[in-house]
Amino acid sequence: MSRTLIYVNKEKVIGVAVPFIGSEVKVIKQTSASGGFNWLLQGEVSRAKQEGITTQIHDLLPETIVNKLIECFPKELIFENVDDCTRVLKEWEQQDNIGKPIFLSGILRIPNLCISERYDPLSPPDLSGVKSILYNGEESIICEIVGDGVRLPLYLNRDALTMVGYCNNQMVDVIGVLGFSPWYDAGKSRTINLILNGIAIWVK
Repeated sequence: MSRTLIYVNKEKVIGVAVPFIGSEVKVIKQTSASGGFNWLLQGEVSRAKQEGITTQIHDLLPETIVNKLIECFPKELIFENVDDCTRVLKEWEQQDNIGKPIFLSGILRIPNLCISERYDPLSPPDLSGVKSILYNGEESIICEIVGDGVRLPLYLNRDALTMVGYCNNQMVDVIGVLGFSPWYDAGKSRTINLILNGIAIWVK
């Protein structure tokens, strides 16, 4: 699946990634037959070809962390569409789901965002009309991931809007953690009380 990573919240991705890849990793230089090399994380090449350093996860680029996290993400927390995701969230009602990470594919919608089809990074649009709220002490914009007649609120750091805005109404992949919300109708008679607090977004 071809996709481009357009946003990562480094602080949040570290918090989610540590249980899956650890707080300390070995960064390995793998030499290829052509003489070039790639930096990889421990476990991806044989020890006979390893040369590298041990480092703390917070010293890595956020893109490196989130791409490694994807490789280790539990299959039962990956949802290819919003319909399946909201159905499972409804089934999880009796569980303690706050803080649980999930990976979700769907169409991103940002209310009150009006931009032209040609998004110029040298002249970004006026984004002041997009509403924001304080969520866990962080200024967040309220978006939604939609598909198959259902929707899931997606809260993103306000700072993400400049990059995320251009993929409004586009198919995206999102990693986030579940957060609490008052009960709402997600569609298809599913009343749920969870939102997705976005950590990383890929546009397809």
